[in-house]
Amino acid sequence: MARRKTRSAKQVEKYVAMTAIWLGQMVPKHEVKRRLRQAFIDDGLAAGPISWRTCETYISRARQLLIEWHDRTPRELHIEAVAFYVSVIQHPGSSEMARLTARQRLDRLFGLETPTILRLVGDADNPLAVKVKVEEYLAGKRRAQALERALLGTGPGHGNGQLDPPANPG
Repeated sequence: MARRKTRSAKQVEKYVAMTAIWLGQMVPKHEVKRRLRQAFIDDGLAAGPISWRTCETYISRARQLLIEWHDRTPRELHIEAVAFYVSVIQHPGSSEMARLTARQRLDRLFGLETPTILRLVGDADNPLAVKVKVEEYLAGKRRAQALERALLGTGPGHGNGQLDPPANPG
């Protein structure tokens, strides 16, 4: 069984800095993880790819390093981002797509974005993860439960084909 190679503080610092540079270049997170895993293999620090969780640890440290490099607090960076997105929305020359994207980013910054869950679809050979808004998921689940109650004769409707109890005419 191959033993895990430990990394020195200097090596960890090197990989955190590399990750910070990639994040600063707006490289997508999945690509940062791929590059990081490949760098470990290329440098001979891992017999195989490192875990995704280890990549997340390096990305977290890299984000902290980026904040240190900017010499601003996270609150200042947040305010700066909000100001930028508001300026995009208010600029008369901005395209509708740019305004929509800015609005979505503001919603995400303020925590107003509709929560999503991952749902697996497809068969065992070709699974596909799909992001579904929680509202849509819950609405579909309620419809399925109502249909099940109607078919089994339990709950409102009692199996007479009605999903809701009849209205009281009186």
